[in-house]
Amino acid sequence: MRLALLGVVVLSLFIVGRPWLFPAAEPLGRPVESPVDEVAVALLVAEPSAWAGRTAAITGRITLTCATGCWFQLTGADGARILVDLAPAGLLLPRKPPARVRVYGHAVTGGGLLVFEAVRVEFDP
Repeated sequence: MRLALLGVVVLSLFIVGRPWLFPAAEPLGRPVESPVDEVAVALLVAEPSAWAGRTAAITGRITLTCATGCWFQLTGADGARILVDLAPAGLLLPRKPPARVRVYGHAVTGGGLLVFEAVRVEFDP
């Protein structure tokens, strides 16, 4: 029993000290030219017309995903949520994406819906 426990501890220390075993996910999409406004999700949801046609960056956690990876729900630090659409840019989330992301794109409204169309997704910002 002690030998098994010792083995688990040694293996854990080996893995923690080796970030190359679990490389960071590569960004999706094309690089975005500066300047880009960093916007709180709550502000974007409250005033979507102010951000229509302007490239912005939002940061938060992925809280819901499409089975095929073409969209996800982003929840900001403020608790506000927005649907992020990856399909227009031809992007797909990896099967198990990191939870924290920064998304570059623009707000699109229509039919009473607000969607953030992504052009770039960076993981673990």
